[in-house]
Amino acid sequence: YGDDMEVMEEIVMTEQAPLPMEEPLSEVKQKLVKSGSLYFQSEDVETDYQKIRDMLPKFEAYIQNENQTRSTNQISYDLTVRVPSASYDSLYSALIGIVYRLENKYSNVSDVTDRFYDLKTRIRNKKALEDRYIKLLSKAKEIKDILEIERSINLVRTDIERMEGQFKLLSNQISQSTINLSFYEELPYVYDS
Repeated sequence: YGDDMEVMEEIVMTEQAPLPMEEPLSEVKQKLVKSGSLYFQSEDVETDYQKIRDMLPKFEAYIQNENQTRSTNQISYDLTVRVPSASYDSLYSALIGIVYRLENKYSNVSDVTDRFYDLKTRIRNKKALEDRYIKLLSKAKEIKDILEIERSINLVRTDIERMEGQFKLLSNQISQSTINLSFYEELPYVYDS
């Protein structure tokens, strides 16, 4: 009975134990997410489309999604371009340089430093908690203690996986910026006789 109480006390202590300290402020580096869009009229969408495709490798950029639409009076492209964040401003300026008639432009920089380091710290803390549970599991002898600890490990593991997914997405948004391009060409009106 004594061992049983010790394990239960350790479970409570594990859940209440202080977690590792956050990173010192001197190690914190600003994390930014850059995104933008351009909407413009083109004199020749196929030529502009090819110009865009030709310039992307110079910026280590690529087209993530593309859609072409054609109607009787208009042909248009919608492109989602991904570019390393360090090249975002240069590519954005180069794209503006091919525009015939700009109708809308948008550029945004979001500081996600707090969110980035908060997620990083929470993941590290949850992993430390998981490690403590695993050590407790090796000491547990009673079935009910083993089941309780395994349930706790499963909950912590689920939290870690969810936060790691969020962290991976955020890290990708920081390292790869997004530019959405929409451009169209007005086609001559054709009379039906």
